[in-house]
Amino acid sequence: MIKKQILEYFDIQQKQFELNFEPAFTTTDEKSIHDIRVCIKRLRLLYRFLDFFSDEQFCSKKKAKLLADVFKSAGPLRDAQIRIAIFEKMKGDLKSNYTDLNEFLKLQERSEIRKFKQKANTFNAEQIRDLFNFSEALLKIIIHFPGLQIAFDSYKENRRNKIRSLLKRDKPKVEFHQVRKRLKDLTYLTEIQQLPSDETNEELLNLKLLGKRLGDWHDLEVFLDELNYLKSEKKKPEVDFEEIEAKLKQQQQVIIDEFYKEYANLR
Repeated sequence: MIKKQILEYFDIQQKQFELNFEPAFTTTDEKSIHDIRVCIKRLRLLYRFLDFFSDEQFCSKKKAKLLADVFKSAGPLRDAQIRIAIFEKMKGDLKSNYTDLNEFLKLQERSEIRKFKQKANTFNAEQIRDLFNFSEALLKIIIHFPGLQIAFDSYKENRRNKIRSLLKRDKPKVEFHQVRKRLKDLTYLTEIQQLPSDETNEELLNLKLLGKRLGDWHDLEVFLDELNYLKSEKKKPEVDFEEIEAKLKQQQQVIIDEFYKEYANLR
């Protein structure tokens, strides 16, 4: 039954969060930072579903605030790491090594590492543990409300409809970041359904592939946003912005074209 799967999913994400919490803040390991943010996304999806199911009785925004703060604190560092990774991949296709930009990105990363480690002192692991304990206790009550399976299926269809609605616009007007968020919701709901099996079904494979496409698109968008910021600043590295922007936008277009082809397989 879906209530057993929801509890198991919550337990898995809670343990993964606790496993990565200290390494993320002490070592700023890229994988730990990524993993802890993914855990938080999955937990927040559970909270939103429970609000959908219980007519807001779970109060997800209030309960998830502490997790949201942890998530946001890692955002700037994660973005800095993404920019460096993309730039490393691009170097072979650029006319110049852009030494100034390369050093600037690394300085940014070092600055964000310092800020991230300082932020660690503001988070109380005991408070987070209390949040998990309280959430689990409330979760065990709410999931026994009648109609859980119907609500779960309805919420999943709600996420599908949101994606369809967003993609009805002409391609240049589509908010792909919003599509990506709803796609993550749909992916996590499908993960819950397939528990306790370790095998990934075709639906989940397709969702993860689509998610990766839009994840790659978003990473390029992070870099483009930074270039736009640098162009507006007086103090900036000497960079041929047009060449780099053209490469990034070209890659984005290829990704979006692939996304639409693969999205057709999901419907």
